[in-house]
Parts: sequence; C-alpha cells; structure tokens
Amino acid sequence: MVIDRKVGVSMNIIDALIILLILMFGVIGFQRGFFKQTVVFVGEIVAIVVAFFLKNPIADFLCLNLPFFNFGGLFKGVQAINIFMYQVIAFIFVLAILYIILNVLIRISGIVEKILKFTIILGIPSKILGGIFGLIEGILVTYIALFVLKQPMFQVPFIDDSKLTPFILENVPFLSDALDPTVHAITEIYDLVRNDELDSNGYNREAIRIMLEYHVVSPELIEGLDNKGKVSVSDLDSLLEQYQ
Repeated sequence: MVIDRKVGVSMNIIDALIILLILMFGVIGFQRGFFKQTVVFVGEIVAIVVAFFLKNPIADFLCLNLPFFNFGGLFKGVQAINIFMYQVIAFIFVLAILYIILNVLIRISGIVEKILKFTIILGIPSKILGGIFGLIEGILVTYIALFVLKQPMFQVPFIDDSKLTPFILENVPFLSDALDPTVHAITEIYDLVRNDELDSNGYNREAIRIMLEYHVVSPELIEGLDNKGKVSVSDLDSLLEQYQ
C-alpha cells in the first residue's frame, strides 16, 4: 500500500507540473497580446516543423562522424541507442538556431503590440486571444519536453507514471502523427532491453530492425555505420535487404 501511495503522489506531482507549465504560457500569452503571441505561436510551429525535417540529415552526419557512446544500465552494449541520441541533439540544435531567428521577429512584433495597447477596444480582445494562443503554445512546448524526456537515454523517473504524458504525446495535432513512428520505436526498443534472453548482438539487431521498420533510420545510414565499425550485428546484410 505504501508503494502505491508513492506512485500516486509522484504521478500527481508530474501532472500538476504539466498543468502549471501550460497555464504559465497562457498567462505569458495574455501579457504579450494577440499580435505578438501569434508571431510566437506560428513561428514556433514553423521552427518545430523545419527542425523535424532537417534533423535526419544532420543526425546522420553526426552518427557517421562523431564517436558512439557506451551506455550503462539497461542499455549497456546497445550501440543503436546512439542513433536516437544524435537525432535528439540534431533536433535541439536546429530548433535553437531557428529560435534565435524567431526572437528577432518577436521583438519587431512587440512594437506593433504596444500600439494596440493604447486603445482599450483593441487591447482587451488582444490580451484574451493572446492568452488562448499562449495555452496552445504551452501544450506544444510541453509536448517537445515530454518527447525528449521519453527518450531511452535519459531514463527520467516517474515520467511513465503520468496520466497526462501519454494523452499529450498521442493527441497533439500534426506532431503526434509525425512523431508517432519514433515514439513507437522508442517504446519497443525500451521494452526490448528488458529481455534478458538477448545478448548485445541480439539487442542491436532487433533495435536496428525496429528503427528500420518505423522508418526512423534509413538502410543507407545503417550500412554506413557498419562500414565504420560503429554497429556490430551479425548477418546485417540480410536484415538490410528486407528494407532496401
């Protein structure tokens, strides 16, 4: 009974933090006003979409040219996890650059919003609409944060106990559809490493198969990693032939 209470408490704390984060963005959006918040909201969507599509070529370059790390714990000997790690790094890198550009546009939009605030008729609706767009922005930011924290290399405690986490990850328009294959691949690989019957070769082979199955990686990348000796999988050629 004590264990159940602890799980319930930690689950409620995580869900409360998620709700507070979304509400905080709503308040910020209210303060920004409609015009400035719209620039932020649209800019973030564009930045996320562009970062998502640009991450793969950058991640492939990083995988092929930077060293692979040897993870411990559940992922000991699972070299394929490095592919996920570099995809996350590539996504964050592109997103950070785009956010710098977005900040310039936000400063410009702030000037227009100051003009709107001088009129009460336009100022109040602007703040209300800004708050609504702020809440939506908060959901998007929460989605990205949860998606990153769900990556197997982070192993953040209690994330899986949250009731809101799976709901947000599965129901955000566009992002859920676009990242759904990656989420399923991560889940299957995470379940895979708990299988005590597989050795490191079996782990890597199955992890690569899952990533190929969900189109998280291309056969060309796996072949390139094999040529560089970064993945050690027996009979890899026969596996790649199934997806070429």
